[in-house]
Amino acid sequence: LYILDGQWFFSSGVAIQKALRTPVNIPEMIVVGIMKVSNRSRRTLFGNDSAKFTSFLKDELLPFIDLKFRTNKERIIFGWESASSYISEMILKEKNLFSGAIITNGGGASEKSVKEFNSDKDIYLYIANSRKDIYTIANSDAFNEELKKNNPKNLIWKYELFNDQKHSTLAPLAMHKGIQ
Repeated sequence: LYILDGQWFFSSGVAIQKALRTPVNIPEMIVVGIMKVSNRSRRTLFGNDSAKFTSFLKDELLPFIDLKFRTNKERIIFGWESASSYISEMILKEKNLFSGAIITNGGGASEKSVKEFNSDKDIYLYIANSRKDIYTIANSDAFNEELKKNNPKNLIWKYELFNDQKHSTLAPLAMHKGIQ
């Protein structure tokens, strides 16, 4: 499990993994938190510099984790807010990097990326948001509609609303539900 914004959500990922780790619930997993430097660099990494960030994941981080730890190449990535938009595009374009993604409080990919998605294996995408999140709900809704409209082959997605949550409280719940 690769967690973007690890400075906020790494502890949640570890707690969820420890609480649910039984053969019936979820498999054993390594939790990797990727921390950001500042809000400005976060927006840049997940925006204009997203190609650099994807290159870092593909060429440096994932090979390092695979070399140092016992992995099986099944990878999930988690992102909140602007990281969810980054992940939405990346998971559609870089089909061999991650087996699945969990995004919350945002998300969205271009119509072109959704239409061009083609994978020989199933890729999983879990999207969560809340009607109380007035900042990002329109993005999540639009992304879900685009996915429904184009129904990309071998992309298995689920969109859930947790309307009792707000922007700042949804991330740990989304991670928990997405991992399950």
